[in-house]
Amino acid sequence: MTQKDIYIVSLLYKVFEQIPISKEEIKIELENTFSSLLGKDAMKFLFDELNDSVFDKIIYQASELAYVKVSEKRNKNILKYSVFQNIFENRDVDYSYSYSLKKLDLLSVFPEKITENKLESDKVQKYFKEMLKELGKINDSKQILYILEKYLWNISCENERISNDVSLFDYVKTLSAIAVALFKLIDNNIINETELGDLNIQDNMFLLVGFDFTGIQNFIFNIKSKKASKTLKGRSIYLGLLSRIISKYVIRELNLCDTNILLNGGGAFYILAPINYEEKIEEIRENIIRQILQFHGIEIYLSIDMVKLSRKDFQSISEKWSELREKLNAIKFQKYSFLEENEFYTYFFEKKQNKNKECSNCSNTDNELVINENNTQVCKLCDSFSKLTEDMKNTKFLSLSEIEKKEIIKENFDLYSVFKAFGYDLKFNKKGRENYLVNSTEFMEEKYTGFIFGSYQLPLNNNRIITFEELAELSEGDHKLALLKLDVDNLGYIFSQGINKDNSLTKVSMLSRMMNTFFEGYINELAAGQTFRNSIYIIYSGGDDSFLIGPWNKVIEFAIKLRQDFNRYVCNNKYISFTASIGVFNPKYPIVRSAEITEKYLQKAKNANISYMGKENIPIKNKISIMGYIFNWEELNKINEIKDFIVNLIEEKKESRSILEKIMKSTIGFERILKESVDGKLHRLRFHRLAYYLRDLETEDSKMIIDYYKTIVIDNILKKNKEEKIKNIMIIPVSVRLAEMEIREREN
Repeated sequence: MTQKDIYIVSLLYKVFEQIPISKEEIKIELENTFSSLLGKDAMKFLFDELNDSVFDKIIYQASELAYVKVSEKRNKNILKYSVFQNIFENRDVDYSYSYSLKKLDLLSVFPEKITENKLESDKVQKYFKEMLKELGKINDSKQILYILEKYLWNISCENERISNDVSLFDYVKTLSAIAVALFKLIDNNIINETELGDLNIQDNMFLLVGFDFTGIQNFIFNIKSKKASKTLKGRSIYLGLLSRIISKYVIRELNLCDTNILLNGGGAFYILAPINYEEKIEEIRENIIRQILQFHGIEIYLSIDMVKLSRKDFQSISEKWSELREKLNAIKFQKYSFLEENEFYTYFFEKKQNKNKECSNCSNTDNELVINENNTQVCKLCDSFSKLTEDMKNTKFLSLSEIEKKEIIKENFDLYSVFKAFGYDLKFNKKGRENYLVNSTEFMEEKYTGFIFGSYQLPLNNNRIITFEELAELSEGDHKLALLKLDVDNLGYIFSQGINKDNSLTKVSMLSRMMNTFFEGYINELAAGQTFRNSIYIIYSGGDDSFLIGPWNKVIEFAIKLRQDFNRYVCNNKYISFTASIGVFNPKYPIVRSAEITEKYLQKAKNANISYMGKENIPIKNKISIMGYIFNWEELNKINEIKDFIVNLIEEKKESRSILEKIMKSTIGFERILKESVDGKLHRLRFHRLAYYLRDLETEDSKMIIDYYKTIVIDNILKKNKEEKIKNIMIIPVSVRLAEMEIREREN
């Protein structure tokens, strides 16, 4: 029995057990392929169902630890229900949202409200036979995991002990991680085969290891260059790739498998390891931190720590997860405690003063300088960030090749040198040992290793990356640039309390993967679609947050559409939302300062007028800041609507621009009416008086504006949810300002 045997068997055994195709058919389809990958005993266990073997004991124990608690009202359905619909809700209700029987792609990830659960058996058979055909074509065991994700992301586990909002893919992936860790315990003589059936529920047998980057935003925006678009994007992509490479480096050093990386996204990843790896992980931790310190100084840091897991912890992982998060946060205040005194002094106080060798981008004086495409003197690292963006503009795939770890000369390095220091060579669109198709799951057509989702789409003009100044010129009317920053509200609550009594390791991993699918994958499909193509520049997106730049009118439209799609993705669950901030700036204003201001207003929006809902007393944020004013999302929709209404009055009805000032003045009369409507009151007399503020307009236009105000008030009175009511009178001034921006260039 080898680790490779356990890895493959643990991924496939439960799948073959569940899919509605006989073992004989499966064996005929796959026997030749897998006989070259597996040992004889593993082949017999996988295809002939032999019991009482070590495989049987390991798979049984791993499946026990990977299962997910479920209510008594579990429905029988091959399609998975959405995990999002019951977060913070009553779990003992019939599910109403499910996924289609479709292979994973970034446009098929939305749940649908279902009316019946039955599927035609021939369609189901065809679907799984396609999966078997792809499994029969593999030439690398790593491809198995990606094929299973592609076909089983939407398939429910047919097991009465497993919640049917958990996918079969996430179940077998977690099962495999546990099985590999159990194998290592046996292989390292920590337990023996006979003890597998008698593991004490209290015994700590595993380690949950967390890795969390800090200083990400400061690192991305640590630039001075005015032409910052390529450098910003390159720095962001680099950090995502560095996280991926370090996670693979850790797995390689620990001799574990890809499934042991439980999740990876948003600058953090988590690994499941056997209990006896503590000392080895400490060694790896120090090496990683020293390497990062050598290349990046104190700009970024990777917090690394671990917690021990017993068998009982797997069924209620949130307590251990919270403990690990607290340990990772605490490390941020004692980052370099392992350094010797002389090393500490060298890194923090002994700075080279050499203005002739200072990078014009990051002020670094350690690295060799080169002349970049803008005829500016920059260090090799900063130059490589810009080149990375250029390299990936038409990327179809990226490759990783495992190499011997290389000692890098600090005075002569680029970002690829950092990757090589961890033992990996990375390239775009050039094949290596592992090749990953970008933002598509059809990787087997080219015999790639798998697929990855990420913000690799860039706005182009004749195959040239568009600059921020050119993006501003694409704006409707006034040439302004808008920045959009957002992050998901209450993510900690969602993971710790939202899935409550069924917060197993499997479900937590799945929830994180699905968040990543939206923010690392779908958001790029939206940006690349017909409406927004070549106008939205995603600087970063992943985990639970995003930051993008574009023409002011397109960014507002994108924010509205993204929020609509996110609501649809999470089954319109009122407890799952994101808060965002839109800043509008002159393109000549420093982009770093623009980002700081937009971030400031994002934090202000997240802390503004918080209400609480449900027995869990969950804070409801769900706001949008635009131009420094904070609104709910319905108010943003109304702002966009009013803006279009005003533009129409000027361009179609031929009103003069003076209407902008007159509508602005009407804010005074409308404010009290709006406030009363939130409380369900309608005062007709006040509408009559409102005409006073619009007296200089033509009678018909004045009546149109008052009628428009009336529709807002009536909608407020009819709506039961206060979060959806129009409350902020500043919708009028902001709408007028946006209308003024839209018509400015046209009139000129």
